[in-house]
Parts: sequence; C-alpha cells; structure tokens
Amino acid sequence: QLETLAQWVQAQRFEALASFHPGDFRQLGELQADYQTFMQQFSETATLFANGYLLQKTNFLHAELTDLQQNREQLAEQLDIQKKELALAEKEFKMHQTLFAGKVIAPVEYNREERNYLAKQLPLKQLEMSLTGNRTAQTQKQKELAELSKQANDQKAQFAQALSTLRAAIGAWKARFLLTASKDGLVTFAALWQEDQTVKNDEILFHIGASQKNYFGEA
Repeated sequence: QLETLAQWVQAQRFEALASFHPGDFRQLGELQADYQTFMQQFSETATLFANGYLLQKTNFLHAELTDLQQNREQLAEQLDIQKKELALAEKEFKMHQTLFAGKVIAPVEYNREERNYLAKQLPLKQLEMSLTGNRTAQTQKQKELAELSKQANDQKAQFAQALSTLRAAIGAWKARFLLTASKDGLVTFAALWQEDQTVKNDEILFHIGASQKNYFGEA
C-alpha cells in the first residue's frame, strides 16, 4: 500500500487518497511514532485534496473574484458617465459664476446653483471610493488564492516527507528483524536455532541453494 501511495505522490494524484484506507495500528513498537506522524499528515492531506475541500474553496474564491471583476467594470462605466455629467455641470456652474459676477443673477440663485454643482460631485467621490474598495477586495481574494495554493503545496511536501520517513523506518526495521533472500532456493541451516534466540550481526544463519544444488548463497 505504501508503494501505491508513493506512486500517487510521484504522479501528483493526491485526490486518489479518497480510495486509500489505512489500518488503525496501535502496537507497532518503534515504528509507532513514524506511523502516527504519517497518519496525521494523511488525514490532513485527504481532507484538503480527496474530500474536495481544496477544489470547492478554490472555485468559491474564483467565483468571488469574477463577481468583483464584473462589479468593477460596472463601477467604471458609472464613473465614466458621472464624470461626463460633472463636466456638464461644471460648465453650467461657470456660466452662473459669470452671470453672478456681472450681477445678472441674485446671490440666492447663485448659491442654489453652487449647491447643485457640489451635489453633483458627491456621487463621483462615492464611485471612486467603491472602486478603491473593489480593488482592495480583489487583492484580498487573490491573496487568499495564493495562500490556498501555498497551503496545498506545503501539505503535499509534508505528506511526501511523512510517507518517505515511514517507508525508510519500515525498511530499516525489516533490515534489522526480518530474514530475506534475494532468490528462491533450498534452505540449509548453518546451525540449530531456537525461537527468540539472539543473533549477532553478520552471523551466518543458513545457506540458500538452487534446486540443482550446484551453488549456494549465504544469509
């Protein structure tokens, strides 16, 4: 199973973790700590990738960003219209300024036109503030997408490291406690052995010969 996981990691197939069902081992001796670390990383990685959280969160953020971009286009169009209206209002107000300077219109009428001109500037300011807020919101969504991508990459690396550590630990355990041979053959014990008997490093336990009995190997 660990070899299959290693192949998935190599192929970046983290969504396939949904089909992997690790055992709940609690008595692994010196392998227990590495196994627990692996299981923690497996659980976090499966939650992020295999259970759809990453895809759902990414799609949600992209949808929000698209909405913000469309909203910005609408605000930009409104701002363009408002600028044109303000330009016309400014021309009209300057005309009234000229009339007031020539004492053609009364102060009351001039004050009324000035208030109207100032009122025309308010929507423009509000639109500019909305555009600023929109840009800030877009930047925040882009930041969240970048952080989500970093989280995914970090989780991939942590899971790959935990898997590699567990495989290495199991390999070291096998090398210390399991007797294996590189080929099939007939086993001839070099001495009489008993269960739980202590074995020294590099001690010859048995010979392995081919069925033709024309050569032997040692282990």
